[in-house]
Amino acid sequence: MSACLCGSASAQQLDLTQILIDKTSVGPEVVSLCDKLCAGNEKRSWLDSAVLVLRGDQPTSELVAHIKLQSRHVPIQGVVLYDTTAQVDVTAEIDNTTCKVTSLTASSSNDLYKLLLSAFRSEIESKATMLGLPC
Repeated sequence: MSACLCGSASAQQLDLTQILIDKTSVGPEVVSLCDKLCAGNEKRSWLDSAVLVLRGDQPTSELVAHIKLQSRHVPIQGVVLYDTTAQVDVTAEIDNTTCKVTSLTASSSNDLYKLLLSAFRSEIESKATMLGLPC
């Protein structure tokens, strides 16, 4: 039985960005999200940051992540038809006992991404609950 990284502790913040990229399926899932939402022949995505906020003796902690989605199209060398990067903000409540995601919200300042996130909400929530958080 493994101990949960998010067990009882004083209120503090832990940067989990590199751990989530290296030790979980977050990296491939961010790429999958971009495959659905980004456009162009040079599209890309990345996990910009992920911070776990430990809330002392509270039953849950909060994971706040920022994902960057870049739509970029270069039809010929030296000609950039479009290049725009949007941020998707994800907030997840994490059960301190099981390290499972108990609730999830995703939002973006980009109107198109807001619409698409809404369309894929159930799939995003389903995949987030299956992520193997480092406990």
